[in-house]
Amino acid sequence: MNVKKDNSFRIIVNYFILIFFLNIPVAQIHVSLSDDIRKVPLFGLANASMRYNNFHGSGIEYHFGEEDFNAAAECMNPHVLTFPAANPCYFDWTTGWAYPEDDIINYVNTLELFYDSKLFAPEVESNGHYFFEISNRDYDWWENADGSWDQININVEDFVNFIDNNITGIFSLNMLTSSIQQTMDMIEDNYLNTVPFKYIELGSEYYLRGGGDKWEDSKPRNYQYDIGEKLVKDVDKDGFFDPGRFDFIYPTPQSFGEECNIWIESLSSILDEDTKYAISSKNKPNDSRSDDWNRQVLRHINPSLVDTIYLSWHEYLVIGENVEDPIPLTEEQVLAFPQFTHDDVLSNSGMHPDTIAILEKELGLDIRVWLTESAFREKKYDPEPWIFKWAQTLVNIQNYSLMLRNPYIDIMMIQSLMGWNTTSAINHGNQFPDYVPEYNGEDSCSPYGRTATAFSINFWNDISVGMTHMQELQFSNDDNEHLGEISDDPFDNYLSPDEGFTYSYLLGWKLFNIDQSIQRALITNIANENKTLLFGNDYVSGFTNNIRCIYITSRGENNTPSIDQYINGDGNLFYDTTYVDFSNTLGGYQELVIPAYSVVLFEETQPHITYTDPSDYYLHPVYPNPFNSVTTIKYDVSELNFISINIYDIQGRLVKKLYNDEQAPGYHTLQWDASNVSSGIYIVYMQIDNKTNQSVIISLIK
Repeated sequence: MNVKKDNSFRIIVNYFILIFFLNIPVAQIHVSLSDDIRKVPLFGLANASMRYNNFHGSGIEYHFGEEDFNAAAECMNPHVLTFPAANPCYFDWTTGWAYPEDDIINYVNTLELFYDSKLFAPEVESNGHYFFEISNRDYDWWENADGSWDQININVEDFVNFIDNNITGIFSLNMLTSSIQQTMDMIEDNYLNTVPFKYIELGSEYYLRGGGDKWEDSKPRNYQYDIGEKLVKDVDKDGFFDPGRFDFIYPTPQSFGEECNIWIESLSSILDEDTKYAISSKNKPNDSRSDDWNRQVLRHINPSLVDTIYLSWHEYLVIGENVEDPIPLTEEQVLAFPQFTHDDVLSNSGMHPDTIAILEKELGLDIRVWLTESAFREKKYDPEPWIFKWAQTLVNIQNYSLMLRNPYIDIMMIQSLMGWNTTSAINHGNQFPDYVPEYNGEDSCSPYGRTATAFSINFWNDISVGMTHMQELQFSNDDNEHLGEISDDPFDNYLSPDEGFTYSYLLGWKLFNIDQSIQRALITNIANENKTLLFGNDYVSGFTNNIRCIYITSRGENNTPSIDQYINGDGNLFYDTTYVDFSNTLGGYQELVIPAYSVVLFEETQPHITYTDPSDYYLHPVYPNPFNSVTTIKYDVSELNFISINIYDIQGRLVKKLYNDEQAPGYHTLQWDASNVSSGIYIVYMQIDNKTNQSVIISLIK
């Protein structure tokens, strides 16, 4: 191309850029991508919460193979599902029923324990009796009125059949009331050739945090109770320390870590070499049972046994715990709560990326994270909590959006099949009660909860299937219309958003496969008004294909979006769809209006065919775009002619000549390998007979 043509091209480029900027309304919110790219985690169900079977004589049971359970769980499309080996009660793997009391007592009596129960309860008959008694303290709220336990039908064969539907099984080991040999026999007899257990959970949060008193650990800390240390929590108020069921058997991080080595080494002899193992973890500041637990346990894990160790967390987003005479949060404060607490949750739990990076370097282990339960939990609010409402769905989706900023998180699970009405709720309204039960002080972790929560994991599951990577969407504009600020703080403590706290109305992620040929996204808008998003070439958002946008809202009596509506299935949710051709943004932008209080799903759809006249020359949208290294350029030629297709940078400088010659009529393709070119915005420029021209803007992201 000669100098004259170069100058002409620069004029064309500058014209497009000028038109682009002149057409951007300043009030609109720009959408761009963060620099960090992370892998898409697995989303699933933990435990299945079988403990609520026949709750309060309801007659309702949830178990693998049971019709309502299967319909509800499959509706959520879980990627992973936990088989509850010992969580929350103790299971007999050979029959599928809970261990009899005598079996638990007899097993514990065979163990060599650090503690002797006579030290804490001289009147008890044996260590086994004491263990069973302290275990029951945690479950007295679950027992029937007469103190009996309902049998829980956990059928091995039903579980195997259930996870055949492309679901990965997680096995939660029973390290308290089952021996290694029992576990290995069970796996070999029932699972080895049928269940793809790729993840093994050593213990569970119920072990680690359940029951027992708390004490003030003397310095230097040894993470175990020593006689004379001050009690900071005395459950039965007897003035004497009582261990929980976990620290009665594994009283120190060292004892638990060394036992984990034995289990890992033994199980590795019968499981695939790529099986991943998780250590149950629960850091909490100033708690001698768990403070710095992760570091202490991992120091005793043998790195020669595993290439990756998972830290398994049970982490709630709790509003209102331990607050006297709480004042209900405003709608604004409820919705902003995940952002307010995010940094503290990461730091206090030990999940902060900086903490994990230090652990990896110190211990020589690759460390990953899975959340065994992560959900909005509201406690002690009158006259009613936000559970069952659209607000809870929006809060949870935000919570996941924030947690996914942590690149170490590989699995996110939720305990959502947890009550006599939750299963029906996630089964899109099937058999949901005709009335909303009266609130009587329950929190959203009780059998009341998880209804609205279930929708949040459902949305994530749907858009993440087949996706490999994701980038966070960023929102900005000069007027900060994408931001909100808390105007008052009823508590003035860490449990509620502070006055003046700034949060974002909009959070979202773009998800894509490895070559970006498939693109999806999820965005939440927690503002009480619509927000107009601008996707343009100056703010690279990465969307290049034809997208179907599904806007999901819950609407009030006046048919406007509302968070104060109970959620009982699809029947009271509203879905609106619009179609956007992101591939057609040359010299312009795409504008989307996001409704108030909404979740928006972006899904790939078939491209809209704009080429209608076969006599025309036509440069198709480039695909993929954005791209990493290689992209494909397609074009139509109506008759024999001289065709020139070249690549220019945004300054109009020639980067690559792709084709300069006569070409026969027909449909043609070229590939541009940009391996040796830096990331940036480029232009595909097609000239026909040195007269007419067409161009497409593309984005190279490495």
